[in-house]
Amino acid sequence: NNRQKDVVHVSELSWAAQLKRRREERSSLDPPTAEDEEFVREMRMTLNKLTVEKFDALSDKIIQQIAGSTRPNRGVPTLMQLVFEKATTEHHFINMYVDLCVKLHSWFTQSERPTTMELQSDFRRILLNQCQSSFEAYLEPPEGFEGLRGNELYEAQVKYKTKMLGNIK
Repeated sequence: NNRQKDVVHVSELSWAAQLKRRREERSSLDPPTAEDEEFVREMRMTLNKLTVEKFDALSDKIIQQIAGSTRPNRGVPTLMQLVFEKATTEHHFINMYVDLCVKLHSWFTQSERPTTMELQSDFRRILLNQCQSSFEAYLEPPEGFEGLRGNELYEAQVKYKTKMLGNIK
């Protein structure tokens, strides 16, 4: 009774494949430090817990993480990228993510630290750049639709459409 092991093939459209590709692109330009990776991990965990009910406490935690970072110039664009990823897929929380951006901008405006003063003027630019790059990324359907059939094709198309609509909102 010989049983063959089932082999799981990772789709190019899967979350894991996209995350791996992003990491490779970022690391080739400016290798992340251990602190950068920890910062991203903490931001991801905080954003995953963010709900309307927990907004005040968790948005304050995000601000504290930025304030405590030794490299906020690198952290803020990363945070905005993470926020856009969440906002484009979680339409029901878009207003909450807008409130987070407003709160961050307000904090940058009120803060008197030299690095935050620089970031305050750049925050709108960072936000606009992220919006533009996200929009441009979704102008063309992602590669990998060719080999899909039936439900897989439909599911991939719905995910693409959802992200595009999220970006527009």
